[in-house]
Amino acid sequence: MDPDLLTPPVSARETVTPSTLVCGESTGLTLRITLRFTDRLSNVSLLKPLPAWFTPMSVEATRGSVSLSAGSIEWDIGDVDPGETLELVITGSARLVGAEQFPQGSLTFRRDDALLLHRIRGVHAVGPAALDVEKNLSAEGYSVRASFTNLARDLIYNLTEVCVWRGFPPPAGELVLCYTPDEAVSPGETWVGPWRSDPLAEGVPEYYATANFTVVPVVGGVQVPLLEAVNGTYLVKATLLEPNLSCEGARPPAPPELRFSKRAEPGVASLGDSVTFTVTVRNVGGSESGIIVLEDELPEELTYVSGSSSVNGIPVEPEVSGSILRWTLPPLAPGGEWTLSFRAVVSSLPVGSATVYNVVLYGGEAVARAPVVIVRPPGPTPAVSPQRPVESARLSLSKECSPAEVTVGDVVSCRIILTNEGNGSAANLTLVDVLPTGLTFVEGSASPPPHQAAPGRLVWRIPGLPPGRAFAAVFHAAVTAGARGTLINVAYAQNYTATYRISVRSPPSPAPVISKVGTYLGNQTIRYTVSIYVRGGPVDVTVVDRLPDSAALLPESVSTAGVEYALKEPTRNALRIVLRPARTGSPATVTYLVRLPPGLAGDVINVAELPEFGLMASSVVRVPPTFLTAAMGGASTLPMLTFLLLLLRLRRRRLVLYDARSIRFTILTGDPGSLSGVRELALVTRSTASDLLADSAVGPTLVNLVRRGLVEVHDLGEAALVQALMLARTTGMSLEAAANLIAAVTHGATAVVLSDLLAASVARELGLEVLLISPTALEGEGELR
Repeated sequence: MDPDLLTPPVSARETVTPSTLVCGESTGLTLRITLRFTDRLSNVSLLKPLPAWFTPMSVEATRGSVSLSAGSIEWDIGDVDPGETLELVITGSARLVGAEQFPQGSLTFRRDDALLLHRIRGVHAVGPAALDVEKNLSAEGYSVRASFTNLARDLIYNLTEVCVWRGFPPPAGELVLCYTPDEAVSPGETWVGPWRSDPLAEGVPEYYATANFTVVPVVGGVQVPLLEAVNGTYLVKATLLEPNLSCEGARPPAPPELRFSKRAEPGVASLGDSVTFTVTVRNVGGSESGIIVLEDELPEELTYVSGSSSVNGIPVEPEVSGSILRWTLPPLAPGGEWTLSFRAVVSSLPVGSATVYNVVLYGGEAVARAPVVIVRPPGPTPAVSPQRPVESARLSLSKECSPAEVTVGDVVSCRIILTNEGNGSAANLTLVDVLPTGLTFVEGSASPPPHQAAPGRLVWRIPGLPPGRAFAAVFHAAVTAGARGTLINVAYAQNYTATYRISVRSPPSPAPVISKVGTYLGNQTIRYTVSIYVRGGPVDVTVVDRLPDSAALLPESVSTAGVEYALKEPTRNALRIVLRPARTGSPATVTYLVRLPPGLAGDVINVAELPEFGLMASSVVRVPPTFLTAAMGGASTLPMLTFLLLLLRLRRRRLVLYDARSIRFTILTGDPGSLSGVRELALVTRSTASDLLADSAVGPTLVNLVRRGLVEVHDLGEAALVQALMLARTTGMSLEAAANLIAAVTHGATAVVLSDLLAASVARELGLEVLLISPTALEGEGELR
C-alpha cells in the first residue's frame, strides 16, 4: 500500500436499478456512479467500459464532460476539492440471459507534491512499434533490408539490435543478418537499415524481423536521468467494484381460453321462413390460440342457404357435409373475436315438439346452442319455394416449402396458391405470409414481387380473382443463425390459413472449432486456408466463405484435405462447401486462392463462417502498395515515382484527401498543371489550406488549382471536430491527422495521401486506400509555416 494513500482520497460506489431482470427481455436499467473526494486532486477522469448486452440511452453528469465512444463512456471531471460529491447516471436497456456484471471501470487522478524516487524499485515500459522486411532484385542480384518504426505517442526508443530471419520466425528460422544501430528513434520516426545481399532470397517465401530496444525517460519533452524525477505529480489509477446482476425466467403467458355464444333471429319461424344464426368466438386467455375448426349441426327441419355465410362481415363458405357445416378459422390473439353468420330456411315441420336447437361443436363437444320455435301455420301446408343459390366466391389456400428439413444457412423455396372454387368473383384480396423467427426473406426472390416486404412479413394485394382461377406466389427464405426445432410458416388470406412446418436439424454438440489464415503471395494474389476441427462423431459441416470486396476466386485453386467427402459450390464472390471431416482426429482444411484488382493495397479482411453454429473466423492480410515498395530502392527517385503513382493508380475521377505535407510535396515535386489530366479531385481541410496559403512557395499554385476545380477545400463542422478529437485521444495521433481522416470519411473520399505513419495505419483500418509519402522523401522540402 502506498504510504500516501493509506487513506484513499476518493470513495466510489456503483448501484444498478433494478438488480434483477427478466431473462431474454429488454428491460430499462439505470447505472449510478457516485464519487466522494476527501483530498484535492487534479486531472480526474473515469473510463467506464460498456458490455454488449447494455444499450445506453442517456448520460447525465453533475459536472465535467462526458463522451460516448464504441463500447465505453469517458467522464472527464478535471480538478476537485475536498468534500465534493459527483454523480454520473447512465440509463439504457439491458437484455440478460444469465448472471452478468458490468466491466470494471477505471478512475485516474493526480496528486500534487508526491515524492516518487524512494518508491521506485524498477521501471518497465511497453510501447508499440512496427518491423518491416523488404526484398529487392537489381543487377547485382537479390538483397534484403529491415526497417523499424516507433508507433508510440510519447516514448523515445533506444534501438540496439534488428535481425532478419529466413523462412520462419526465430528460433526455427535461419538468421540472415543483424544490425546494431544504437540510435534513438522518436515517436513516428522510422529507422531503415542498409541493403544486404542474400543469394537465397529468390526461393524464400517470407522473412521475419526481430528487434531489441529500450525506452528513454522523457519528462516534459526533455530527456532526463531518472534520478532527477524526484518531485512532481503522482498518477494513480484505481478500479471500481461492480454490482452483480441476475435475471429470472419470464412468467409463461396464460393459455388461450375460447368462449362461444350463439343466437337465432328471429327466434320464432314458420315453414318457408329464413332464420339468421350468429356464432361468436372470443379468446379470453393470455396467449394466441391455434387454428380453430368450428362445426355447426343443423336440425333436420332447417336447410342451409348456400352463399349466405360470412366471417367478420367477409363472405366465407363452409364445408357442407349433410347437416354439418364446418369452418376453419385462423388463430385468435388474446382479446380477439370471430363473428360467424349464416342463414337457414325452415324446410319442414317437426314431428313432436315445436322447438328445435341449432348446436355449435368445437373439438367434438357442444359449446353453444340456439333454440328456434317453429309455428305450424293454420290451414293447408304451403309449398316451399326453392331458394336461388347466391353467387359468391369460395376460396381455398394451400402452401408448401422445399426442403422440409434444413440446417442453418440453407435456402427454402415456398409456394402459396390461393384458389377461387366458388361461383362468384372475389375482389380486393390480401394474401399475407408470416415468416417465423429463423427464416429471412431473400430480397428479390419473390415472383410476383410482394407489394410490401417488411421484416418477417410479405404482403400481396390481389384486385380480383374470378371463379375457377388461382393466384400463386413463390419466394425464397434463408435459414438464419439461432433457428432451432420446427419453424411454422403461416400464410392467410381473409379467414383462410395454410401452414407448413420446416424442421431444423440441430447442430452436433460440442461445437466445432474454425480458424483461418491468409498469406500474400505477391502479384495481387492471396492464399487462404480454413481449418475445421470437429469434436465427437463424424458430421456434415457447411463452410461459407465470403470473399473480400473486389476480389475474384480462382475456382481451379479450391482444394480440401482431411475430409471423407466435400461438395464445393464456388462462385465469383463466395465459396460454399459441405464437407465431412475424416475420422483421423486431425482438422479438415479448405485452401483456395483469390486475385485482387491491380493497385489495391492495405489491409484485406476476409471472414469464413459455420452458419449453423454461429461461428466465424477472420483473417487480415496486408497487401503492400505495388509501386511504392519498388521505389524504396533509391531515395533520389522516390519523389517522382510517388507523383507518378498518383497518376497511375487514381485513374477515375474521385475524391482523394491530402494532408498538409503531402499536398505541398505533390505541388513542389511535379507539374501542378498535369493534375488537369488526372481524373481525381483533391480534397484538403480548411486548416491545411490556411497553412499552405501562408507559404509563398505553394500558396499561389494552390489558389490556381482551387479556381480550376482540381482542389476542393472542406470545412469541418462542430460534430466532425468532436469526432476528430475522440479519434485523436483513442489512437494517439495528432488532432490535425485525425481531422484529416474524419474529413475523408465524412466527405466520401476513397483514398488518402498521407505523410504520417500512424494516420496511415488508422486509415487502412477505416477501409481507405492509402498512399504514404515516407519521411525520407520529405527531407529537404522544409517545414510548413
